[in-house]
Amino acid sequence: MTSKKNAFIPSVAFCIVFVILLACAPALAAPVAQPPLSDIIKGAKAEGAVSTKLASSMPQDAVPKLEKLIKDKYGVDLKITNTPVVVSSKDVSDAVAEQKAGAPPTYDMMTLPLEMVIRLSAGGGNQKVDWEPLVKAAGIPGGAVLGTPPQVGRLLGLGLAYYTVHTGLLYNPKFVPAAEVPKTYADLANPKWKGRIAIGAPPTIYAKSCYFVGTDKVINDLRAMVKNGIFVDTFANIANRYKLGEVWICLSESNWIAASQSKETPVEFTLIEQKSGKSFYGSLRVGAKHPNAAKLLLLCLASEEGSKFMLANAGAGNLLYTGNYENDIESKARTMKLVDDTESTNDEYLKFLFSEENRKLVERISLVLKGQ
Repeated sequence: MTSKKNAFIPSVAFCIVFVILLACAPALAAPVAQPPLSDIIKGAKAEGAVSTKLASSMPQDAVPKLEKLIKDKYGVDLKITNTPVVVSSKDVSDAVAEQKAGAPPTYDMMTLPLEMVIRLSAGGGNQKVDWEPLVKAAGIPGGAVLGTPPQVGRLLGLGLAYYTVHTGLLYNPKFVPAAEVPKTYADLANPKWKGRIAIGAPPTIYAKSCYFVGTDKVINDLRAMVKNGIFVDTFANIANRYKLGEVWICLSESNWIAASQSKETPVEFTLIEQKSGKSFYGSLRVGAKHPNAAKLLLLCLASEEGSKFMLANAGAGNLLYTGNYENDIESKARTMKLVDDTESTNDEYLKFLFSEENRKLVERISLVLKGQ
């Protein structure tokens, strides 16, 4: 997913709200108790429809297939009206504006990364749900519930994970031998790859690296990469460049593997610099018009059948299930000596994410990527 200029930069007021959110963790409202899964199914049947913001890589022609999956799995006919995610920060801004205006939510559920879930929560826009008994009844791993230890009491119930991604390198093994695959950002500045590398444009991913591996190192490496003639573009555009054979290496996210490959263009993926992974959560809106249908949809997507659906139709994996490439990446990462930046277990990182320091760093990196 890509961002408009400054779309990810939080306001000072929001930063204050976020710090309060952390400080008051034990006092936050508990998730709303849920009726049993059987009642959720009955409620979804009565509602008959749901409006969603699903993964950006989910094609619209896959929506009828998802409706069929829900029908086959739960016996519920749901009409899904989906608007794919394009810029999650804008989605959250719009949702918070609706909440403040007292307007009904446009979407029953939204797909968000962790930082945007927190931003929506600070704006009072998402409904806490007691997911734990529901996922247990549905046979879903408990790790899908946002807020499992160590965030119990603060984030518990704000979302349910249904796919994950890792930041790393997509590379063409026909032109990049395994022994020569770059292992660090500095390696991407090697003249041998001049004109053959593309990197994703969102400056936030490099700001995250700054926190975990050092600002000076990351900034200097980015400057060297830019001087080496890299292409800086959206993940979608660099995937297309790769597929056409214009570049051999992409610094991207793992959910773009399927969109980057073809019979003529094979793809391999590896982590670089650090173990950089994140989950995407379905989050229920406060005042959702179809709350039961939204919950059932998310339970379906978070299930093993749902993970297979996402993999086949959106190229997105789920590390909670074996036989899934995201699980394979996560397993391999444990054998590599990499800095672990698992953001959801690091409160200090979350504070940094919404800090003035990070805001300035994102602005600085934006200029570096433009060669300034």
